[in-house]
Amino acid sequence: MIADMDRPPQLADCPFCGKPPEVVWRKLNPRAGCKSEGCMGAKLPAISLDLQEDIDRWNTRSGHLQLPSMHRT
Repeated sequence: MIADMDRPPQLADCPFCGKPPEVVWRKLNPRAGCKSEGCMGAKLPAISLDLQEDIDRWNTRSGHLQLPSMHRT
């Protein structure tokens, strides 16, 4: 379980299309995933935002955990 359930965790952009994932932030079953039409990431199951392992897996690129950038365009 993640430490701070008051706000969504920082997530890297989709590794396939580069767009930010869509986040559904609520107390029960918070989740995120890519929703871009035609993107391979949109075909993957949603990630559970109450499990740190899922968050780390989403933010990992080429076997290395990447911290998401703090800016959004």
